[in-house]
Amino acid sequence: KSLMLLPERYRIACVDQLGLIARAVVIWSKVNSLPESVRDRVRRSHEDWVHLTRHPRYYSAVDSIRESHSDNTHARRKDADLPPKNATGLEAGIRRGYVGDTTFNPLGKLPGSVWEIATEPLTVPDHLGVDHFAAFPTEWPRRIILGWSPSGICTVCGEGRRPVVDKGYDVLATRSEISKAHRVLEPLAKTRMFDQTMSSRIAITGEACGCPESTAPTRPSVVLDPFSGTGTTALVARALGRHGIGVDRSMEYCRLAAWRTSDRGQLAKAMRVPKPPVVTVGQLE
Repeated sequence: KSLMLLPERYRIACVDQLGLIARAVVIWSKVNSLPESVRDRVRRSHEDWVHLTRHPRYYSAVDSIRESHSDNTHARRKDADLPPKNATGLEAGIRRGYVGDTTFNPLGKLPGSVWEIATEPLTVPDHLGVDHFAAFPTEWPRRIILGWSPSGICTVCGEGRRPVVDKGYDVLATRSEISKAHRVLEPLAKTRMFDQTMSSRIAITGEACGCPESTAPTRPSVVLDPFSGTGTTALVARALGRHGIGVDRSMEYCRLAAWRTSDRGQLAKAMRVPKPPVVTVGQLE
């Protein structure tokens, strides 16, 4: 009745035998997992995904898949050692100009290691004569492709285009105004004061590569799935403008994947992905 521990053995073999670098393990929490008829152990409702790389430095664009901050994040920031919450006038402006040691990115927080994604049904046409009950949802490869596959490869420098993040600040109070209230702020030894109280601006404004100007044409990046199955990865790669390649030992599954990646209905479904969160101007509070 023992588990074979295949995910763990696979990860160790990738590091020891293939020389790959294990960067992270992501847990897929299946929010609508199927019940199991067991009485002496917990029900399995997750799968492990491992992030493996060939080199220590590699392409990543995690700003594209950041998640919205929770209300608790902002509450913790506002409860720092600052002037009272009910402060008015200059003190209120000073409060907005202070940050503790735990600043947060206005684009959102880094995705955690547990992804709660519901499974998706897959209806296969009868004429294919193939049944597959383990297709993973399109949201999985969508996050991975957006976060670690460039939208295009520059034909001049050969680098992938990376998101360009524009950062800026709007002044809320000048240094002279702050100095007038310094006696109020003197006890706040654990906080750090800017020369000016500011409101932060941050947004993804475009993409850049190794060229001084990103005007050269690009070619689609390649996304390879060596265990293609129903072709979910190749399908989402195509929907995101990449070139998807799928490999599978089963001829039946390859036939199913060929239908899926060329079917208009399946492609339209893969393109209906959640939009990234809207970036708004946030104050460093």
